[in-house]
Amino acid sequence: MDFDATSAGIEPGGLRTRSEIKLLICYILYSVRNPVSAENLAIIIAEDGLANYFEVNTSVNELKENGSLQTDENNELLLTQSGNEIARTLESALPFSVREKAVKSAMNMTSKVKREKENRVLIEKSEYGYSVTLLIMDSELELMSIRVLVSDSLQADIIKEEFLKNPTEVYKTTLEKLTGYTNN
Repeated sequence: MDFDATSAGIEPGGLRTRSEIKLLICYILYSVRNPVSAENLAIIIAEDGLANYFEVNTSVNELKENGSLQTDENNELLLTQSGNEIARTLESALPFSVREKAVKSAMNMTSKVKREKENRVLIEKSEYGYSVTLLIMDSELELMSIRVLVSDSLQADIIKEEFLKNPTEVYKTTLEKLTGYTNN
């Protein structure tokens, strides 16, 4: 098989042809059934060494040009009917390990993006350091907000990342501490 894709950063077993990369892109979008930004899709695939980051972006553009992908109002990628057919028909052409790794990463990424959309973190510099406000939301309803003052931006970023990993746990733990009630 002739490789026509750059192999920089590709792990053993990774994809080295554009047609495989395009198929993987369609398969991921077919499997997660949620729109994904082109940037996040490239990160999902490149982070696991499945394909070269730049090749993924080139393949996304080619899939949009041939009508297999389109973008929604948020500029996120969606499969068209032909993209769905490609994924459904040719998914077994991809190695199982590649499919499994890609879908797991994609599900993690879409969960993270959803948590970040549903919950907010505001970081503001003040004369005393950084004020970090954690907003736990249910749709548009603010369930809880917590404001913490930290000394530097690194601490603020760490708090943001840790909060966004599991805002539900922060909410649950805070309520347990405030009410004295533990639900075990």
